[in-house]
Amino acid sequence: MRSDRQHRGRRHDARHRSRLWCVLVACVLAINAPVGSAQATPGDPVAPIESPVSPPEKAADALAPAPSSAPPGTTSKITKPYVVTLDPATDTLYVAGRRDPARLFVLDARGCTVQQAQCRGPLASIPLGAAVLDIVVDPGSGTVYVGSSNGQAQGFVSVIDGRRCNARDVSGCGQAYARSLSTGVDTVSGLEVDPRRHTLYVAGGGFVTVFDTRTCNVDSYAGCSAPARARAGDLRAYPLLDETTDTLYLPHDSSVDVVDTRTCNATDALGCARAPATFPVRQRGTFGVVDHSTGTLYLANDDGGSRDGQVAVVDARRCNARTTAGCPTGAPRTARVGPQPRSLVVDPRTHSLYAVASSAGVVSVIDTRRCRARHTSGCRRVPKTVQTGDEPSWMTYDARTRSLYVANQSDDTVQVLDATRCSAVRSTGCRKRPRTAPATANSRVLPTVRTIYQGPSPAKTISEIPQADDTLSFLDTHRCNRRHRDCSARRSIELGYFPQVYVDPGSSTLYLVDAAADVVHLVDARRCNVSRRDGCRPFADVSVPRVGALTVNPRTHTVYATQEGGATTIAVLPGPHCNALDHTRCAAAAHEVKLGNVVSGIAVDDARDTVYVGIPLFQAEALLPSTACDAGPAGCVPVATTFLDGVPRDALAVPERHSLYVAGGFGADTLTVVDTATCNVHRLDGCVQPWPKTVTPSVPSGLVYDRRADLVVVAGSRDSTVALIDPKVCGAGTPSGCARSWPRVPVGFQPVGFGTDWRQNTLYVFNDYSETVTLLDLADPCRRKLCVQPPG
Repeated sequence: MRSDRQHRGRRHDARHRSRLWCVLVACVLAINAPVGSAQATPGDPVAPIESPVSPPEKAADALAPAPSSAPPGTTSKITKPYVVTLDPATDTLYVAGRRDPARLFVLDARGCTVQQAQCRGPLASIPLGAAVLDIVVDPGSGTVYVGSSNGQAQGFVSVIDGRRCNARDVSGCGQAYARSLSTGVDTVSGLEVDPRRHTLYVAGGGFVTVFDTRTCNVDSYAGCSAPARARAGDLRAYPLLDETTDTLYLPHDSSVDVVDTRTCNATDALGCARAPATFPVRQRGTFGVVDHSTGTLYLANDDGGSRDGQVAVVDARRCNARTTAGCPTGAPRTARVGPQPRSLVVDPRTHSLYAVASSAGVVSVIDTRRCRARHTSGCRRVPKTVQTGDEPSWMTYDARTRSLYVANQSDDTVQVLDATRCSAVRSTGCRKRPRTAPATANSRVLPTVRTIYQGPSPAKTISEIPQADDTLSFLDTHRCNRRHRDCSARRSIELGYFPQVYVDPGSSTLYLVDAAADVVHLVDARRCNVSRRDGCRPFADVSVPRVGALTVNPRTHTVYATQEGGATTIAVLPGPHCNALDHTRCAAAAHEVKLGNVVSGIAVDDARDTVYVGIPLFQAEALLPSTACDAGPAGCVPVATTFLDGVPRDALAVPERHSLYVAGGFGADTLTVVDTATCNVHRLDGCVQPWPKTVTPSVPSGLVYDRRADLVVVAGSRDSTVALIDPKVCGAGTPSGCARSWPRVPVGFQPVGFGTDWRQNTLYVFNDYSETVTLLDLADPCRRKLCVQPPG
């Protein structure tokens, strides 16, 4: 029923269909209306809403700070929107968030379409008192049911009068929250309505609770106190109704229950006590949708942290409440989508399945002609994608206007996308596809020996890696570059341990980190590369307790290592006299530098004799003298600290521009630009001033600078793009240029690492979740019209 209620409604006249893709909503929406007490609790009445626009002092609680840019085709700010549901009968979008103080917003969908840019509202804002997890509308009674959990082991459903609280009539919004019904369980994970049998299904707490919508609605509360209940395992997902087969699918941790709604409903609850049929899924099932044109059930598999986004493909005609002959006995076939797939929508007219990928900032588009119940040959193809805002969580579809509505939690927006422009049959509105090839993110490029060193994927744990993955592979940069995509391993060696790979181009040294043994192995890359393997045995092994990521001083070859496990120190390896060119001090041990708190990224500006170490808790960068650190532990101590307006996540020094670029952590998608000419170990007078910032892609996770191209590239791990920043325009000497937005290139899912090879004119972007490398033109990354310019 979830997909049915999205498609129900009158047909849209084809003469009025527009070919617009993303429409930027022109009017600024006011978020809060006067709604009485902000401390309303379930059951409290809500004061009438007198105006669609709230006074500023009333709206402040619901408004989030506006970033410098918003994604294309978006509404104005709605705090942390998690759920968006369309009621086609009243042309109303109901939007709510998971985080307190939660509110339900009422928007007019007639103006918020891809054909129009005249959004009004929100017309009403209703406090709910608890985080919202689902919204459904019963077309029979006009009741809007809102499932919530208050974080105190209590799940309940708010009852709202959708007949008088909608886009056309807000006169009843003042009494919309006059009651709520208790589910008797600790949480509500999802809702579903069966209008034919007048039944509301509430999933959560290991049960499906059944309410009669005829006697449990805004007009009657008589049937809300004694509901029927079906035991259904550990439900943390969203129930899905298929009216054509009288089936309620209940996904949970590793299987899906198949409930017969003919005998488990508000009128006949006898079947609710029976054990339902089940079938397994590969990962925890969450959202589902049925494509009735092909008889296919699609289930998003999301374990909350998997990098391998999958949608299970099941034959709904042969796996339902009437027959289970076609239900999978093992894990069903899956389609490839972006990581952490959430809400699903089907458009039968274009044979398209849309899947929100929350961790990648995209919507994946699957061709249902080639990926369906009885024809799965196209399921493993790389899907088309559409760019969304930051952390998309939910999607709904208006089949009349062909508008996709996507709730972006971290952007505080609801985005409107045109389904006709990116579908199985059309690609003009999809993200561009740069050249890519299979590769792991645990890769480093060393152009002098024409080799890409590739270790096993860093997203896997040691226990999950088979022995075959304990290898170091060699890729040839003459074959794997922007012109050629032959990125298959030319050679490989078994190491017997799980290596993290780093290189020092200046000394031709390959560093292989064995974190399990707390050892860094040093290898001469001149004799261990794509052409030679006679020197792959380490010439030195340096012990580093809890060794993490490495940073190399490019001039002196000193190596700085972060330390894991909450360490408040960094380790300094004897690089100046222990590298592929000089082995004289390899017997010396690494020494530790105390910094007083946990550290993040390390950057070196050797031109100013300074090592910058991020201290997230203090929102600061500690300054160490690099010359003293090269000599030994005696003088390698912090000299000063410069404080930042944000948590440092990673850093990159560009001595040519006397600039230190510091990437912010979660919630701070910016680069802070520190002037290293006035803030270094020898000059501290500039360390106290506020630094300019520039906006980056979501959750910046990697930076690289190429001197020949004079280009700073920043990876956005949560929106699958990289930003191209000109340090001449945005640097310590030109802070005013940092206010502009930067071109972005779509890449794979969760880009985390870079490599450059000027000989091949190639910028390598290593993508963790998709296990690919994106191959871009280093001199002109926007070549082939790949770049998109963010708004603002």
